Amino acid sequence: MDYYVKRTVQLVKECSKDGYEQTTVRVTSTNTAPSDAATTLPAYVTGGGAFGVPPGSVQTNIVAYGPVQANAESAKLDGQRTDFATYIHSNRPVGVMAIRLAPGESRTVEFTFGKIVQHTEPNVVVTPTVQAVKDVILPTEIPSCG
Repeated sequence: MDYYVKRTVQLVKECSKDGYEQTTVRVTSTNTAPSDAATTLPAYVTGGGAFGVPPGSVQTNIVAYGPVQANAESAKLDGQRTDFATYIHSNRPVGVMAIRLAPGESRTVEFTFGKIVQHTEPNVVVTPTVQAVKDVILPTEIPSCG
């Protein structure tokens, strides 16, 4: 079903907080499968309901790495603060959230990383899929901090 998932990833430079930089990683995923995917696509594509995921739906983990020595501060799902799993991997904070998308459904996950001590501009690297990377990464959003 991953073939039917279209994604965008965008960095949002947040206003400094307590003298530290903050950055949000925004990931929007859309299930573009037809509304009747559960009955028109074969079970080897839909998963046939295995592992509790309804046929035609997609369930995936959104994983975002923050800058070295930063903190995974918060997460939002569709604009609402939510719980998420946080880990450290090679001295980098990692935010993880599972989402499920029915055919035609979109969800947006945002992870905010704070206490950033590095002085280089952040960049986005994404895992390649069938979707061209140039169509996935959006320009960085820079808010006006006043």
